[in-house]
Amino acid sequence: MLPLDSEFFILYLFYISVFGYFLIHYLQTKKRVFKINLILFFSYFTLMIFIFTDAENFKYGNSIVVLFYGFLFVLLHITLWGVINLFKGFFKKN
Repeated sequence: MLPLDSEFFILYLFYISVFGYFLIHYLQTKKRVFKINLILFFSYFTLMIFIFTDAENFKYGNSIVVLFYGFLFVLLHITLWGVINLFKGFFKKN
């Protein structure tokens, strides 16, 4: 089951943009960090595919929970990525 509400459409665009960002940077630099981020992305992406395939998860108002967890994984990933890069920038030796 693939809901096509506007909120889920934003979630799909969010996943596509995060995947595109990490894939483009991995293909350009071949750094191990981007490979690890792609593996991490695919791990929670696979989990969300399992959640989306079960129609029971969208009954009785549970679709908001699915939407919350869908955004939660990506937001945590982007937040951790940003915090790590922020600390690297502060503590980088010149």
